[in-house]
Amino acid sequence: MDVDARYVSPGERGRLCLWSGMVLANRPWKILPSFKGAVAGAFATGAYALVIPTIWMLADAVGSARLLLLMVAAIASMVVWIIVAHHLWERPNDREARHWTALYNGVTVLTITTAVLFAYTVLFMLILLAASVFVPGAYFQSTLKHPVGPGDYLTLAWLGTSLATVAGAIGSSLENEDTVREIAHGYRQRRRNENYASEDDPDAQ
Repeated sequence: MDVDARYVSPGERGRLCLWSGMVLANRPWKILPSFKGAVAGAFATGAYALVIPTIWMLADAVGSARLLLLMVAAIASMVVWIIVAHHLWERPNDREARHWTALYNGVTVLTITTAVLFAYTVLFMLILLAASVFVPGAYFQSTLKHPVGPGDYLTLAWLGTSLATVAGAIGSSLENEDTVREIAHGYRQRRRNENYASEDDPDAQ
């Protein structure tokens, strides 16, 4: 049985509730298993970068603002790559108002961004663990020429995660393209696409 539920909530708060509700309904965390190959490739890149002393000095010198900017750029690049590679971006047509297309595309971007943030967090924890195991404190300290602590390892892992995301994950392919499409588009949007396909295909009638 088809059920069509609607509500009206004015203002920015209503728009925020609508967007957040649609993203939660898409359950972006279910995309994580499809990131296994991408995370594995990125982790290999990040682990290799950890053994290069130049990366240690770079992490110590760039500062938090640039590290944050690099993280945002890495996540944005990953989101754009997934949307383009899996053809998730919709174009408006005569049968649908432009604002609905903008809504669906916006929810797709937020859903994929949330999934990428989850994957970035997992990758960060893995690289932080690798840094604590493979980067000896005495050599780390002699290279940086100042005492090192947990904050230095966190900074190193932060830089390594962003570099690994850019260098390793973007070149990888997600393992289950159908899962990505299903979650990113959501139930209502999939039903709408199926209706359009049946309208365009006379044999489906």
